[in-house]
Amino acid sequence: MITTTPASPEPEAWGRWGRAAGFTAGGAFLVQTVLFLLDATGALAPRIPFVTTPAGVMEDLATYYVAVNERMHTIWWDVALRDTLGPIAYLALTVLFLSVVRATVSRHPRDQLAVLLVMLGGILGALNDLMYLSYTRWWFSGGFRPTPDIVSFGVTADALDNLGTYFQRSGFLLLAAGFLLLAPTLGRLRTGWRWLRALARLEAAAVVAWVVTDVAETGTTRLVASIAAGVVLGPALSILAGLALATRRLPTRRLIH
Repeated sequence: MITTTPASPEPEAWGRWGRAAGFTAGGAFLVQTVLFLLDATGALAPRIPFVTTPAGVMEDLATYYVAVNERMHTIWWDVALRDTLGPIAYLALTVLFLSVVRATVSRHPRDQLAVLLVMLGGILGALNDLMYLSYTRWWFSGGFRPTPDIVSFGVTADALDNLGTYFQRSGFLLLAAGFLLLAPTLGRLRTGWRWLRALARLEAAAVVAWVVTDVAETGTTRLVASIAAGVVLGPALSILAGLALATRRLPTRRLIH
């Protein structure tokens, strides 16, 4: 007599982990992006431009950095929340990728490399978030004055922001490569869900578009790319991939009695 039994309970267990990771990553990236957009568009507090006056460069810098830090004092909670959610989202995304590979019992080098790339990209993205998060301790107190210290802090913070920006851009490019590499396997997660492959490729394109517009400092198109990658495509891909894993049928093996 020939019967079929599950090949191993491991893919089902990874499917449960993948569902939780997909929902976590999707929700965290969505909230983080919305909070970033509220800051970047000045919806929570108007953006502060640098204004040159006859008072001199140092005085202008002191006035500018006081205004910038006071602005951040009013929205420090936005930074604290979004840059706490960021590392959580990157960790969950790594677990999701790993779950996809393990649940499909894939040994293809392309899928293994996708997990490595998303892990490295997530580490770089999380580093940028944590660097910016560290400023909230300074912003929380408020009461800034136009002293040489405020200029020193502002210049130092700008330098660290530039470094963090390189981390973020590099991380996003690695994530985009990971999405492209895992796209074929995502398309096989569930019968009739081959469109997940196209969704992964669209997310990769949106992430690359964000990096390009961020480098070019294009303003509106950068915000559009943020919405596409972080509000629409990214959360949808993470949540739907998790859902596909949760409803995926286990592979079976045939036994002869």
